[in-house]
Amino acid sequence: MQQQYIEQKDPVERAQSGCIRIPYAFFRKKVNGKHVRTSLVAVRGYIYSFSRTKDDPDAAVHLSFQGFGNKLGYVKSTIASAMKDLRAEGLFEQDKSDPARAAYKTNDRVFERGYIRMYFFILTTKFHIKGSEREEYLTDAAKKVLSLFITHCTNEKGDGAFHGSVRGIAKLVDLCPASVQKAIKLLFSMDLIFRPEDCKGVNGHWRSSYKVNEKLLRAAYKAYKKEEEKAVHEASRKTGKDPSNAADQRAERERFYAARQAKANARAEQFQELLEGDPKYHDLHAQHAKLDPEIARAEVKGDLKEVAKLEAKKKSLAVQISRRMRKLGISKEDLKPVFSCQKCHDTGFMIGTGKACDCYPGIGRRRSP
Repeated sequence: MQQQYIEQKDPVERAQSGCIRIPYAFFRKKVNGKHVRTSLVAVRGYIYSFSRTKDDPDAAVHLSFQGFGNKLGYVKSTIASAMKDLRAEGLFEQDKSDPARAAYKTNDRVFERGYIRMYFFILTTKFHIKGSEREEYLTDAAKKVLSLFITHCTNEKGDGAFHGSVRGIAKLVDLCPASVQKAIKLLFSMDLIFRPEDCKGVNGHWRSSYKVNEKLLRAAYKAYKKEEEKAVHEASRKTGKDPSNAADQRAERERFYAARQAKANARAEQFQELLEGDPKYHDLHAQHAKLDPEIARAEVKGDLKEVAKLEAKKKSLAVQISRRMRKLGISKEDLKPVFSCQKCHDTGFMIGTGKACDCYPGIGRRRSP
């Protein structure tokens, strides 16, 4: 099938135009002793895609944490956590000679037995839920599953569909079967995928066939590119700089919003550190966090009694956590960032529309965060 989202045929050119290339090995390998999170896979894939080129051995990624966040759809603290784990494994080299944004070059030595393409626009776009007025971002599991489907469905050597079982998908992208089922259900509800007639497996072990809604994805990609171009031109208009120097404009904008987000999160991070320093809270929170995968496993087995038992335990722990927080004098509101701009939450892009926010200062205005 003809690739319809990105025009270039070369994988590196495709990555530079709107997607990252992620070898399947990235999903399976533990990083810093942990199962890989989607955010970590995305950051690792970005550095791998942009700094691993045959034509330019000195190629590197020049982005701030906020820049990574804007591209991949994650907040700065999530990017920082992913970078910390990748650095601990020595998976990239870092050049800090530029104080505004470091340069990253991959150290990955991966024998590729296949890879998926993860497009920026599916990471940062809200999609409409059929039968409602709601729009939602994809969950991390849905990002992985949709990226897998798109890669196979747009492969010129394939038949335009992805064929696989729930358990097979789970193994490919390092998810539990229950998470895959929820992701597929969400993708169906957004009309992003459909299943040809008589192609449904009878259970999690049997193969089903899936196709992607190319028309909807193509429209989402065009809208994403249009908003990206508008953001660059808006920044140019406000700063009075030459629009051809887009890289400098983006870097300046990223620095501005990175400072704003750091300020917004500072107070919340202090309270979070106080909580994490309390042994009782830490123990309760750790017990609560372990229950979600246990509930998912019980759901897969169809053990409704165990699911009810675990859900009750989770609810009880949540109550105990709230009580402990009150005793420490910390409320849920204390753990939320205090944004300077309520329209964009200090990201530079307006909530709900994704348009460039007008809080970015122009010439003659004070540029303090």
